[in-house]
Amino acid sequence: MSGRTALYPLTRQQMVTSAFHWTALNVKILLMANTYIPDFTNVHLGDVDAASIIATSPSITGLAATDGICDGDTTDFGVLVDPRVAGSLIFYNDTGTPSTSNLIVFFDTPDLPGMPQVLQGFDYFVYKNISFGGWFRP
Repeated sequence: MSGRTALYPLTRQQMVTSAFHWTALNVKILLMANTYIPDFTNVHLGDVDAASIIATSPSITGLAATDGICDGDTTDFGVLVDPRVAGSLIFYNDTGTPSTSNLIVFFDTPDLPGMPQVLQGFDYFVYKNISFGGWFRP
């Protein structure tokens, strides 16, 4: 991970205390406008500036954890109609309530090939890093 790409502090804490169970989560991805500035004091989905969210993915299927890498299937945001420039992603555990849906990891532009860009009118897919072996490693 480079740039400002990083795990959120609560996720780090949960990982070192065995309270983080990637394969048991309901993980979704937020596509963020390139004007969004991450705040790593944020803990939950409800803390994220909603005006900066371009789209939300469906739940990632096939969650797996192999060799310390958080993995899962490719997902997509559907056809986007928002004219803003997309620039980052936030993975979070969707509990159904924004105030309890923990933020997991923020991916910044340097780690997202082709970003930033306007994705209007296209079905935007998010692919895991095949050469790396999954979405991310803590």
